[in-house]
Amino acid sequence: MNKSFFIFLIYAFQVIANTAYTCNKVILTNFKNNNEFIDCFKDSSFFERYLEYVKGDEVEFIPPINKFTKAMNFPQTIQYRAIPDIPYVPSFMLLKINIQHKWKRDENKFIGNVSTKYITFNVNLSTSEHDKKIFMKLEGEIIEKMSIVPNNAMDLLLDQFSGIFQDIMKKKNK
Repeated sequence: MNKSFFIFLIYAFQVIANTAYTCNKVILTNFKNNNEFIDCFKDSSFFERYLEYVKGDEVEFIPPINKFTKAMNFPQTIQYRAIPDIPYVPSFMLLKINIQHKWKRDENKFIGNVSTKYITFNVNLSTSEHDKKIFMKLEGEIIEKMSIVPNNAMDLLLDQFSGIFQDIMKKKNK
């Protein structure tokens, strides 16, 4: 009887551990309107700066970016290799991993799926306006992860993306 109960507990723990974890974040932007937000993510320049920031290499845009317009072609896939930024773990202890972003556009929303060997998650980027200020809404959901990756990794990933986004926007506006 104890063995059956133990097996049930292990199964129940796996089901609970693998349920989708969601996270939402809202950040203030310097955009004056929703069109500036859309233009930012339609232009490949944002993602090129993002890739520089995360030190991505072996980058491939599928389909390729038009060199004249710099416009993203949705659906757009971005594949690259980078060392993950994991708090409290020195980067010299980590190896580069393959990272893949798949982005779609649905009107004023950008829908992403990010996949690595450690975690796969969806992220939606959209805006809201309050008091004549434009806010970017980030909604993340873990789809699959290794058991050693905590659920709050989604919170960390959205925080990291938000920080990178804000740094890129500051440098762009200088």
